Amino acid sequence: MTPAWPQPTENDQLRFLFQLGYFADQEWDVVRSFMFGSAVVKDAIDRYADFHGVTGEEPSEHMLRPRCGMPDFARAPEAASQSKWRMLDVTTAHRLSGLNPLSAEREHALWLAADEAWNAVCGIRLKHIDDMATANIYANPGSTGAGVLAYSYLPNNSGPEDQMQQVYNRATNWSERLLLQVLIHEKGHAIGLDHGPAGSLMQPTASGDIVSPQSWDIAQAVSRYGKPGPKPPEPPSTGFAFTLNSRLSPGGYQLEPNATAYDLDVATAIQPGRYRAVNEFEMG
Repeated sequence: MTPAWPQPTENDQLRFLFQLGYFADQEWDVVRSFMFGSAVVKDAIDRYADFHGVTGEEPSEHMLRPRCGMPDFARAPEAASQSKWRMLDVTTAHRLSGLNPLSAEREHALWLAADEAWNAVCGIRLKHIDDMATANIYANPGSTGAGVLAYSYLPNNSGPEDQMQQVYNRATNWSERLLLQVLIHEKGHAIGLDHGPAGSLMQPTASGDIVSPQSWDIAQAVSRYGKPGPKPPEPPSTGFAFTLNSRLSPGGYQLEPNATAYDLDVATAIQPGRYRAVNEFEMG
């Protein structure tokens, strides 16, 4: 993988770990004074390696991987569990056209697929709308910094009037798989999920290798919104359509019991259970 920036110095690694939440509540002025080989810094590096499942490479090399801009450890577990929407119907909108080199049509298709990825595994119902000003989750392209693919704000027991912003890096060379992974990942944040362990969709780094919620991700989503509900049934249809310029003669179509009488004077789809053909119909 091409490094996102030059090999980090010791000071770079300290700042990186600080920004990702590996020094708890310590201020930067305190962290920057730590000796790089000290026990507290070694502990932070070890926890970074454990959380990311780093094997076969130095943690400093892993830090070069493109990733989400959200910290690995942003909040206490009890606070994270409250990160959710109060309702199940949550709207989404975007203006992502222009992410290099994808077309606006493909970006939109991937945006909708990311909504459905979460709808399929938990009770939330993400639905795209065109109004950025009212959508609960909305996204724009922007500048996110070197090595940062995107970031999203998280809800906090949020309601219908609340909005969570997302920003996707316009400088990234996006493939469809990479954008799909990042879209689903960032929408995971926008419905309340924090970063997850290596192998989960919500792991902080991304390369297009995971493009659906995994067991850890699904468990976190279900804990907030329950299991997915039944999908609304498709309206029944025979697939036949008739264009009628005059009414059917008596005996042409017969109403089923308790059906509503309609005049079939225009193009009409015949619905099972509504009308039943009993013999040939005649045009008046």
